[in-house]
Amino acid sequence: MAETETNQEVVDQETVLTKEQEAVLNEEQEITEAVNQVVSPEAYSDPKYTFGRKVIRIPLSKNSLNEKNISSYLPYILNTHFMNVEQIKHLKGIYTGEDSNIWKKKREDSEETSNIFIEEGHPFRIVEFKKGYLYGEDVTYSFINDTACSDDLTYLNKFMEEQGRASKNVEIAEDFLTGGTGIRFILPKQKDAYFDPMKHSPFEIYNLDYYNAFIVYSSNYTKEKLFGGILTTIDSSDPNNVEYELMIYDHQYAYVYSIGGSSGGTLNHPMFKYKQRHYIGCCNFVEYKTNKSRISPIERVESLFDAANSISSYSIDNVIDFVNAILVIYNQDMKMSTYKKVMKNKAMILKTNDPNKQADAKYLVNALNLGDVQTKYDALVSLAYCICGVPLATTQSTSGGDTGDARELGGGWSNADNIAKQEEKGLIEAEKEMIDICLSICKK
Repeated sequence: MAETETNQEVVDQETVLTKEQEAVLNEEQEITEAVNQVVSPEAYSDPKYTFGRKVIRIPLSKNSLNEKNISSYLPYILNTHFMNVEQIKHLKGIYTGEDSNIWKKKREDSEETSNIFIEEGHPFRIVEFKKGYLYGEDVTYSFINDTACSDDLTYLNKFMEEQGRASKNVEIAEDFLTGGTGIRFILPKQKDAYFDPMKHSPFEIYNLDYYNAFIVYSSNYTKEKLFGGILTTIDSSDPNNVEYELMIYDHQYAYVYSIGGSSGGTLNHPMFKYKQRHYIGCCNFVEYKTNKSRISPIERVESLFDAANSISSYSIDNVIDFVNAILVIYNQDMKMSTYKKVMKNKAMILKTNDPNKQADAKYLVNALNLGDVQTKYDALVSLAYCICGVPLATTQSTSGGDTGDARELGGGWSNADNIAKQEEKGLIEAEKEMIDICLSICKK
């Protein structure tokens, strides 16, 4: 009997502990929810931050490529590509301003409370500056060996000029400065009766839309480029029956797959149709990037610019709240008609009937310390521009002496030059790769 009572006491204690634990957990959850409501009242709803594009790699080599092996990896390849596309769409919206997180800003305390949106356009300015800094002047080619024939180089420069290389470089710079990567495609030109090999370029250069193009690399230690793919639509007179085509180019063949329509195949599982030899001798896709992670400058500092936009927006909200401050009257009754006269004439007379209760009137305001706010704002923007390698413009005059502003602006240009030098390394490699493909087409 005693043993039974003891067991019952243990059970009762465990039950009490369980209830106490549940109470503690419930209390912690309530505290957490309360803190979240006070400290973070959903100023932004579900911000999306990204950290570079995922490189598509598969365990194949150039020598093992065929339609069967490629088909088996297409679901993984296309799923990864579409994931990258969603991130790039968001970053493109950050660049244009339409997808900035500031548009999700909320003030839920009152329906009459102002909710100002200020998107300052910093990502746009950074991309535009770096486009001009990297490709403001056209790329020039030169021989390492001075004894080489200059006529060949003259023809190559002429062909590049015909293909609009200068403007296409600026366009692809917008792609990799926004989305972290840009893809270029080179094809032999279709000859016709007007084609003159001494005047016209034998190749054509295309900057591919990142929505429809991808490049696949090997996952082995060589990390070699295997093939590139393009998704295109097939001409159709029926708008309700759209059929897509996936073209894949490796170093030997062009593979054609169908997606949708009467020929079958789904978006992630295309159906193989045929392949043909292309004779270029290499994969004719070139990737432009400035770093291994395929992360764009504006992507790395998106959260900093969100904070800067938030400071600017909430500061204007605070100014409006200050202008519309509530008038509080102590120890005095006032009719609405009298209040309207006070608001109109900007004056009032308060008479104290009870000496122990002095009549008074004050505005109920909650004004920001704009000096501290501006200091924090300047620090955020300065850090973001420093990370991106863009000198921060100043309205101060920086000529005529070694002032603090002059040193800061000069340091900004020095930092921009250092970052641009390392970014150019990857772009130079891509340019060399493009030249090799173009020269291969010229020789053939």
